[in-house]
Amino acid sequence: MTRAWREMSRRWSAVAVAMGVVWVSAAAANDGVRYSRSGQAYPMVRSTTEFGVLLDDASQAAEVHKRLSSDGHGRLKLMPHASADSRWRIVEVADTGDKRRASVAQAPNVVDVRPVWRRVGCDVPVISSGNVLVLFKPGADAATRAAFYAQYGVVELREMPRMGGMFLVAPAEGVDDVELAAMMHLDPRVEFAQSDLVSPKKVHQINPDDPFFDFQWHLVNTGQPDLFGQQGTAGADINVTSAWEATLGTDVLISMYDDACDYRHEDLRENYIGTGFDASLSSSDSGFTDPRPKSFSDRHGTAVMGLAVARPNDVGVRGVAPLARFTATSGLSRTALESQDVLVYSFALQQDVDVHINSWGYIDGFPHSSVARAIEQAFAEGRDIDGSGGNPPRGLVILFASGNDGLENTIDRDVELSSNPAVISVGASNADDLQASYSNFGPTLNVLAPSGDDFLPGMATVDNTDEFDYPEDGFNVGGLDEFGNPDLDVAGKYTATFSGTSAACPVAAGVAALCLSVNRDLSATQVRLILEHTADRIAEDVAEYHPVTGFSNKYGYGRINAGAAVLAAQQARANNGQTWPEAPRNVAVNTQTNTITWSENVENLEYLMVESTNPAFGVTTGFTPLDGECYVNKNNGVANDEGQFGCADVPDNLLGSVPEDVEIVHWTDDTRRTFISEGGKAFGLYARNSAGRYSWGVYILSNGTVVRPGEAELVIGGGEGDG
Repeated sequence: MTRAWREMSRRWSAVAVAMGVVWVSAAAANDGVRYSRSGQAYPMVRSTTEFGVLLDDASQAAEVHKRLSSDGHGRLKLMPHASADSRWRIVEVADTGDKRRASVAQAPNVVDVRPVWRRVGCDVPVISSGNVLVLFKPGADAATRAAFYAQYGVVELREMPRMGGMFLVAPAEGVDDVELAAMMHLDPRVEFAQSDLVSPKKVHQINPDDPFFDFQWHLVNTGQPDLFGQQGTAGADINVTSAWEATLGTDVLISMYDDACDYRHEDLRENYIGTGFDASLSSSDSGFTDPRPKSFSDRHGTAVMGLAVARPNDVGVRGVAPLARFTATSGLSRTALESQDVLVYSFALQQDVDVHINSWGYIDGFPHSSVARAIEQAFAEGRDIDGSGGNPPRGLVILFASGNDGLENTIDRDVELSSNPAVISVGASNADDLQASYSNFGPTLNVLAPSGDDFLPGMATVDNTDEFDYPEDGFNVGGLDEFGNPDLDVAGKYTATFSGTSAACPVAAGVAALCLSVNRDLSATQVRLILEHTADRIAEDVAEYHPVTGFSNKYGYGRINAGAAVLAAQQARANNGQTWPEAPRNVAVNTQTNTITWSENVENLEYLMVESTNPAFGVTTGFTPLDGECYVNKNNGVANDEGQFGCADVPDNLLGSVPEDVEIVHWTDDTRRTFISEGGKAFGLYARNSAGRYSWGVYILSNGTVVRPGEAELVIGGGEGDG
């Protein structure tokens, strides 16, 4: 430890004792901890054989490597998944002592030398930038911040725009930012504090070996063959042509965070708004406002944006929302700092973006609370419809690809951003309407959208334009793909090789844009509910959709259906702005009093509860109420329909039916039900709004078990999703 750090640690220990705060210090000089927002500790270990170095100019990396080698240091290498023009590198060293660090710092073109850390049990390196991101609790004024800064010896560098009290601060010289952030996190004045790491990310895209496909089967799938005669299943598409009868996506602005975007492409340029930025650069750097490809491997984002918004102009391909406008944020492959990642969502708020595409994810295993918070802030404050703040903001619709590991996702929303309840998590289905072999899944998956898969067609989309002489020509170079097979066109402007959940995410984003195009008043939560409730329940023989909740761990709520989604968005206008309600929240069973309670979502909701003593109910059998149907319980043969929305005068022969082993036991706006205890019982609980639409069900057992897939904890105003 440095002398400055020992003094800071001593001062903090005294303050912590006074506050009653328990802080467990690092067990060894090379240990650390990074806290998530929930307080979970993620142990860290500092590398003793590596430094992170910031280069003044990435093009001088070879010269820097040569100089470092001549001084007795090891390899200069890129961060995982970083492009060649990334300024942050890692240098291998014999030790990380002060003399060695000074030697590395003296090399020409080296701007800074920083520690390299890893999460315990994870091989992915992160680099400490030296700064800390702090989110103060609501109500912290300038005086509170000044006292906080004085106590910890930090200097405020900047406030993160529109992030609700998040600041980037710099510790005193010689103070370790990782350890200081761990101390600051426990201070009662802050929501969280985390070091501003250089964290590697990877795009959720795969390069399949399967044959190339010359049609956009994800839009219309007739079972048409690809270039090699292989084909999918007719109807395994998003039913977009019926949606296009209502809209092509006008008046909607889409953005993304990716490696780059060739906005000059013939199929994109008319939809570009002329504004974008490179998150890996500072505002004073050349190219800061230009998101076009800058380095080798910058090809992913062009293909992503093409799937969402490629223009209907009689050339090339067509996006799902072909008349939507777009902007773009680049820099994903150039190892941006977390504070720069936060600015991606600040930019989206400043540009009043409607839909945001994220076909990437962190890979270091650490919580990234500042970025998770930025996403939630954009979800909460985005789409301020009238621009004056007079109406509640409708919320930025944010979509994340679920990832391509073929594994069940975690539900740590700080680590796995696609699990954050503020986003729509999109997995991939293939041309046979099955879950794609690589698609991640789990309890926070929302929907699937089409993408390529092994031995099935890939996705046709735009590609970097070869004649612009970008460092990366794209997936299609001179008419051939990277495997030497013929691609879509000989000019290299289009490709059929794109795949992964990276391709599924922009397809779903395009459908979200179509919904907003016909109904600007929809909240971000309502868009998610529309995509879920209108999705097609594909592969029912293998998907294992829960008979009460309607959810499949691998398929979510099914594969999106653009036509049905746009129709529902239109219908919301006639339904007083309503789509579907959220499932009842905070459901709890008291086995001592035999009561079931839950929280009210919003005003004017009704709740339907059914009961069954059949052991198979909720396992292999179940009950799903149909939208528009009235289901009433009967006392002595008389329907009890008092106060139900639209049901008071419905004759008995028109009431909805239930299976023989199911009984309706509760219909009211009360949020409490007492049940008779004898025998094992199972219940299904549903919310219903005045438009006659039912929520997904909650499955409840009298022994206290409650099954509800995921928790949508963050809901945006103006509709039945509030609460």
